[in-house]
Amino acid sequence: MTEKTMAVPLPEYPRMQLQRDSFINLNGYWEYQITDGRAPEERDWKEILVPFPLGSELSGAPEELRPKQVLWYRKRFTFDQTRKHVLLNFEAVDQCCTVYLNDRKVGEHAGGYTPFAYDVTKYIKYNNELIVICTDDSDRGIYAYGKQKLEHSGMWYTPTAGIWQTVWIEEIGDKAVTDLKITPDYDHSCVYLDMAGTYEQAIINVFEGKKLVHRGITVERSYTVPLEHFHPWSPDDPFLYDIYIETGEETVKSYFGMRKFSSGTDRYSIRRFMINDQPVFLTGLLDQGYNSLGMVTFPDEEMMVRELRSIKDMGFNLLRKHAKTECRRWYWLCDQLGILVMQDIPNGGGPYSQWKTGVLPTLGMIRTKDDNYAEAGRET
Repeated sequence: MTEKTMAVPLPEYPRMQLQRDSFINLNGYWEYQITDGRAPEERDWKEILVPFPLGSELSGAPEELRPKQVLWYRKRFTFDQTRKHVLLNFEAVDQCCTVYLNDRKVGEHAGGYTPFAYDVTKYIKYNNELIVICTDDSDRGIYAYGKQKLEHSGMWYTPTAGIWQTVWIEEIGDKAVTDLKITPDYDHSCVYLDMAGTYEQAIINVFEGKKLVHRGITVERSYTVPLEHFHPWSPDDPFLYDIYIETGEETVKSYFGMRKFSSGTDRYSIRRFMINDQPVFLTGLLDQGYNSLGMVTFPDEEMMVRELRSIKDMGFNLLRKHAKTECRRWYWLCDQLGILVMQDIPNGGGPYSQWKTGVLPTLGMIRTKDDNYAEAGRET
C-alpha cells in the first residue's frame, strides 16, 4: 500500500457523553479486498479511506459488496501502552463483522448501526495488525438496512458496506467509569446518574458554565445531583451543563441539559407537545442523512455544523432522523444548537408489501397490528 500524507478524516473525539483524555484515532488509509469467502491474497490488497464506507466516493473504493461475499480490512499500526487496559472502539460497521488483532480473535458484532468495543489488553503489542472481516446482505438478510437496497431506485439508495464511522483506541485504569446514563428530573430539580465501572469511589463535579454548582462523592453506582435553581434547556436557549467524574485514576467528562418532554393542554384546552411544561410548536424536517460524497457518512464535522445551523437559521426546531442513525457527535451538536431529534429505528428484515405496510394504512384504508411480524418481513 502506498503511504500518503493527509489529515485523518473525522479526527474528533466520538463519544461526547463519556469523554476521556485517552484517544487514538485509527481513521485514515487502510487496506481492503473482497473475496467469495476464501482467505485474502497478499497481492490483492487495495487502499480504502476509513471511515468512509465501501461504495462511497470518499472511500476511494467504489465497489459494491454482494450477499455471500466477504469484505476484508487490514490496518497496521504502532501503539505504546501507558495504562492498565486498552479498549478498541468501533462507532459503526455495516452489517456483521469479526475482529482479529495480531492473529487473535477479539470478538464479533451484528448490526450496522450501533457502536461496540472490545478489551484488547491481552492482544495488543507495539507493532499491530488489525483485521476486520465484514459481510453485508443489505435488504436480502435479517438485519436493519435503512434506505439501502441492492436493487435501488426511487426512494431506495445505493448500498454501502463495512466500516462507516470512526475506529479508535482508548486506555483506562483499574478504577474507571465504563458507562454512564444521565437522567434530568425537571420536576424535582435534580439529575440522576447511573454509572458502571470498576472505581472504588467517584467525585462528582457539575459546572454551569465556569461556575461549580455541585460537588459530591459516592462509592455507589448511582448518584443524585440536586440543582435547586437550574438553567433549563430549550430550542431557543440550548444551555448545557458540564459534569466531571473523578475516580482517582482518571477524570471523565460528560454533559446534560435540564429539560422535560410531555404533553399537556394549552389555554384553549387543546393538547400540545410541551417542553418544560410550555407548549412548543414543532416545526421540523425529515432528515435522511445521506450525502453524495460519503453516502451514509458525513465528509467532516464542518459539514454537519453547517447543515444543522442552516436548519436552525431557517426556523426549524426538530429533525426526524429517518431510517438511520448518525455518529454520536451529531446528536451532541443538536443538543448544542437547540435542535430536537425524533429518532427512527432503521428498518430491516425480509421482503414485505409496501402497499400493506405503508400506503394503504397511511390512506386509512386498512389497519394492521404491529405484532403481525410476517407482514413486516420478520420471523419473530
